[in-house]
This record gives sequence, C-alpha cells and structure tokens, in this order.
Amino acid sequence: MKFLKAAAAASIAGLMCIGMMIPAYAQTTDEQTDSTALIAAEADASEDGGYLKYKNNMMRKMLLDKTPVGRMRNDLDMCKSEYGSYLTHDVRFNGMGRHYGIDISQWQTTDIDWDAVKEDGVEYVILRVGYRCYGSTGELRVDPCFHENITNAIAHGLKVGAYFYTQAVNAEEARAEADLCARELKPYNIDLPVYYDIESVDYDTGRLDSADLSFDEKTALCEAFCDRIQSYGYSSGVYANKNWLTYMINGYSLGQKYHIWIAAYMSDITSYTNTYDTWQYTSLAEIPGIKGTVDTNVRYDMDFAPKDTPSADVDNDHDKMFWNKVDGADGYIVYGCDNDKDLYEVADVKGTEFKLPTPPPVKVCLTPYKDIGGDRYFGKRTPLINSFKGIVSELTAELTALGKNTVTWAKVPGAVKYEVYSDLSGSYKLVSTQTDTTYKVSGKDDLKGCHIKVKAYSKEGYEGVMSDALDLVQNAPYDVPELSVYGSRICWGKIDGAQGYTIFGDNGFVADTTDIYYDVDGSEKGTYHVAAYVADGNKKYYGDSSAKVTVKGVRYPPEGEIILDADDAGLVWNRLSDAAGYIIFKLDANGEAQEIARTRECRYDAPDLKGAVYFVRAFNAKNGEEFYSEDSNHLRISLPVVTKAKLESLTDAAAVVSWDEVNGCEEYMVYLDKGEGYELYTTVKGNMAMIGGIADAPYASIRIKAYSGSEELLSCGFYSNELFLIGDENSRPADTETEI
Repeated sequence: MKFLKAAAAASIAGLMCIGMMIPAYAQTTDEQTDSTALIAAEADASEDGGYLKYKNNMMRKMLLDKTPVGRMRNDLDMCKSEYGSYLTHDVRFNGMGRHYGIDISQWQTTDIDWDAVKEDGVEYVILRVGYRCYGSTGELRVDPCFHENITNAIAHGLKVGAYFYTQAVNAEEARAEADLCARELKPYNIDLPVYYDIESVDYDTGRLDSADLSFDEKTALCEAFCDRIQSYGYSSGVYANKNWLTYMINGYSLGQKYHIWIAAYMSDITSYTNTYDTWQYTSLAEIPGIKGTVDTNVRYDMDFAPKDTPSADVDNDHDKMFWNKVDGADGYIVYGCDNDKDLYEVADVKGTEFKLPTPPPVKVCLTPYKDIGGDRYFGKRTPLINSFKGIVSELTAELTALGKNTVTWAKVPGAVKYEVYSDLSGSYKLVSTQTDTTYKVSGKDDLKGCHIKVKAYSKEGYEGVMSDALDLVQNAPYDVPELSVYGSRICWGKIDGAQGYTIFGDNGFVADTTDIYYDVDGSEKGTYHVAAYVADGNKKYYGDSSAKVTVKGVRYPPEGEIILDADDAGLVWNRLSDAAGYIIFKLDANGEAQEIARTRECRYDAPDLKGAVYFVRAFNAKNGEEFYSEDSNHLRISLPVVTKAKLESLTDAAAVVSWDEVNGCEEYMVYLDKGEGYELYTTVKGNMAMIGGIADAPYASIRIKAYSGSEELLSCGFYSNELFLIGDENSRPADTETEI
C-alpha cells in the first residue's frame, strides 16, 4: 500500500502548492534547466509530445520539492494510515470495486524494478504503444520501450492496457494509428482497453492544435480510432483531461460508446458529470522501482449494463417475439431453451422485435446489453416465455405391405406427446396419442388417397401446430408411364416398384406385360394407354394411367428408303413411319455384315467411324416376330474434310464461295442456314458455288461436304468449317439447330 499513499500524497501536495508555484520556480531556475537537459540527453525527444508532458511534470515536481509544502509531503504517511481517505471519489462509484495502477512510456523507463512496482500495490499498467510526431510531417513512431515494458509487466502478473499519443488531423490518420497499435499488440494478450490519448502539446504548438479542427471533427478522430481498434478485437477508450472532455470533444457521446479515462489533478473531479470509469488523479507520484514521477490512476468496476428489464412476449402464432425499449440498451440477446435449464443464443437484435426461427425454441427470453468500447455489459434477463410451436418435420410414410404404411417424424424439441389424425374413414379423426415418433397405418386394402396429420404437445400442455397432411403410400407405384410410338411398338420407361403393366385400348383391357414395350397388331388403328400395377394374388393395384397415344396401321416390314449419311458426330438417316427401331451393321474384313447396335433414334454416335463400311436396316414386330426393311445405302467415311471454305464475293442478293478441292471427290454438297437450321442448298462438281436468296436473311452461313461412289457404296468426308455469309456466331437465332 506504499504506492497508494505516495500517489495520494503527490496529489494533495500538488493542491497545496498552487499559491507558491511561481516564486518557487524563480528560485530554482538554474537547477531545473540542468535537469531538463539531462533528461533530453537520455532519450530521443524529437517531436514527442509525451516528452514535453513528462518534462512539465518533472518541473512541477522539482518546484514542489523546494517548497515547505513539498517537504511536508514526505511526512504525509504519518498523518494517514489508509489511502482511500486521501481522494474524494464521486459518489456514483460508492460501493464499486477500485483498482489502482500506473501508466508509463519511455520517459519513465530507466531500469524499472518490476518486482518493487508489483510489491508496492500496483495492479495494472497502461503502456504507451507509440505516438505521432507533433511536427508538420506527423511521422508515426513506436515507443522504443513498449515491447520491453509489456513483456515485463505481463511476466510479473500485472494487468495490461495500452494507449497511443495522437496528433492526427483526420479520420484516416486516426485509423492508421489504430492499425499501428494492432500490429504492435498482436503478440500479446492484454486485459484493459486500448486508449486514444488526445490532448494539446505542452510548451509548443502541435499539428493537432494547428489544424484548428472543430468540436465535432476532433470527436470524430476519437470515434475513428476506437472503432478501428475494436475491429481488431480490442476494447477501446479515450484518454483526455477534464477540459478536453468538456470543451474540446464530446465527452458525453464518447462516454456512451467507449471507455473514458479522464485526467483531473488540481480540479474537482466530482463536477464532471459525464460517464468515465478510469481517473488519472496525479502525474507526480513516486513509485518504488521507477525513477522520477509517474501517473497514477484508479479504475472503477463500473457496471454499464442497462438498469431496467424489458417486458417481453410472443404473438399468438408464436412467429414473433417483441418487447419494450430499455433506456441505455444498445441491443438485446435472444436466448432459446428447450429443457428449462440450458440457454442458447438465438439472435443479437438491435430493435424491439424478432421473427422467431422455424421451428422456434420451446421457450425464449432475452437480455438487454450496453456496448462500451467493445466490451458488452448485460442487464437482467427476462423470465422464460413459452414459444412452443411444435412444428412436426421430416414426416414420411413407407409402404411396408399392401394396405400398410409406417409413418415416422423427427422428434420435436420440448414435445412430450403427439396426436395422430387420419382420414381413412373419410374425415380426419384422432387415431393415436403417443410419446414415440412412429405410427403404423392399416385398415384398408389400399391407402391410395388417404392422409395422416400429427400434432405435438409440450409438457405444460401447450399445443403445437398441426402438421401438413401427409399422403400415405398407395399399393401401386406413383410414377406414370410416358409413352412413345415407334411404328406399331408402344414404348415407356421402367416404373420403380411396378410388378407389371396393363395396356388398355379403345375397348378396355388389351394385355398385361412385364416388358417396357408392347407391339400392337399393325393392321389395327386406335388409341392406347398404359398403367403400372402391383398384384396381390389375383387383385391388381393400379397407379395413374399414362396419357393416350394413337397407333396408326403399319406395314410389315417397314416400307420406304433409308438414306444413310454422316455428320461430325456419327451416322444419320431418315425416319420410316412404320419402323419400331433400327439396326446398325458394319462389314467386317470378309465383307460379312455384323450387327453393332440397335436404336429407336435416327442416328448412331460413336468415335472413330472413319474407314469402315456401314448400313442401316429398319424393323418392326408382330406377335413376337420381327420384320425388316430394305437395307440403306452402304456408307464409308473415307474422304478428307473440305478445308478453307471462304467468301469470294458478296452482294445484296448473292454470295460466291470457294473451297479447296478434295482428291477423289466426285461432287460437293453445299448446306445453307438462314437462321432456321442447315438444309441442302445445292450439289456441285467443282469447288465453287453461288448462293442466292439471302437478300432479306438476317443471318446466313454454309458448310460443304465431299462425296464419291455409287448407289451401292457411298464415300464421304466430314463437314467443312462453318463459313458466315451474313452475321457471325453471335447473330445466330438462339433456338437454331447447328447440326445438319
């Protein structure tokens, strides 16, 4: 407690010597000048406003030591046995914990004995991280003793805070000062805020004073620094003397957002009515372990929490929570509770209402809070309010046997029982009250068109909302066949869960099949539809029927000529109306035809078709027997690609195009696209063609292909490059087919 007594003595002695300071200074001018020179020689004081402040304190101390009052200070320990009686604390802090500490910079750092400091009762130390030079350039500097000081303070178990001596003249500079602090503080864990030290320069005019900033502009500097340092995760505060906090910056508004550290020595601190939680009450204390004078401070266990407790409730639908505004609250934490004891955070709300999540917690409450410098102070929590909505989720049904379902759902937080309702009898009735989340449905041969609903209840008897109706799983599959007709063959995709399919015609039942196609007698015309079924003995349970399709009379075998060609991707041919499908053949080395694929489409895509001979045969079927068309022409892809298609000339009405000749080519086919897809335009023997009919076309392009051979064996190459006559690729209509 020696530290506390010495600090108080310095404060009281300072008050007693006001009347004697001027004559004392006159008597000690020479001695003071020598001492000041010594101080300057030991450290770089260039443009450091903190040095000028330290110099001023040293002068005051030397003057004080030469007065009778100053000498009397040394005997004050004999007069008072407890430190607390030396200071007059504001009554607002009555009953609060008080913690005493010091703040230091390089100017108090000459072989500090940290053990002695700790032993003397110092609880914390606020260290200068750096400063901005008060000259015109405003250079940023790190306090040369900061890292040594913070390392030693932490090692000796002292709580640590920090401050920066500013000379910023705009918000950007203030934020840069915060950035420097964050960078230098990064290796350390600190306990107290990072303060923005804003004040005038002693014995000189600093760049902040010269900037002639307004009251609001200087306040904005403090806000810029504090907000920036908070963004790094630190608590923030403002250090200033009573005059600055009253007349130079907005001490009231700053105190509502940040920690305030006020300096007030020979003034009545109780006259400052705005908020603060740390008081620097003297700069002339002598602390064992530190040479020279030291600033001493008291930090109060200030409770900034809102005093009132809001009155909260939820609406009738349990969709929204609302409450009244609490004076001094910056926000409210909404908590949920599902077991009457464990709270979890749901939301951080700035207003006075909150839309509850879906599903909401079983119960909710909230706590108002106040943010001061990044530290959050919580008020009293409201009582828990019922918000049980009991929303049943993940409600599903599974077919376990014909006419039987097992229904399950997710456990509802806070629910102790469930009511199950079904409409098996035509209207909804309560069929079960239970605690588990599984219900087995039976009682009808088929549950098609039947539903289940579930409602949850809390242990207090609060009723949840009724779930949406769940469709029970019918015996038959849900998916509906999608039909296509190929000649006389009706085809569809496999339906999951189906045991078979029934084909219906104009006169009702036609046939059952387990295949996914059905061949209609080609001599008959009519409309057909298909339904998938599940059988139970002789009884069938049908799903919904497909749309109807029309089957026209077909010829056996398919009639018509198949013309086989090739495009960039594979083989292509024309469709025969009677065909149910097509068989692709390839001639082997002995000239024998080998079936390589079947398809319902009019193309066959495969890599590396070049060189071999191919042909296609159409087929249809009747009573299990297949019938085949005449073979297509034989095709071999053996000619080179037509290259270097180019535009020779273009007029409003026509274009002349050319290309390189292909060896072995007998004729070239020119395909034209005028925005509606490629179509054969002309066949020529040479390597030039005139393209007409494009005068009004918004877009036009061509491709060329080489051919040779006979009707029995046609040889071709692949298509040339795409040559744009009018427009380009971006001009092509969006829905145009680019394939030929």
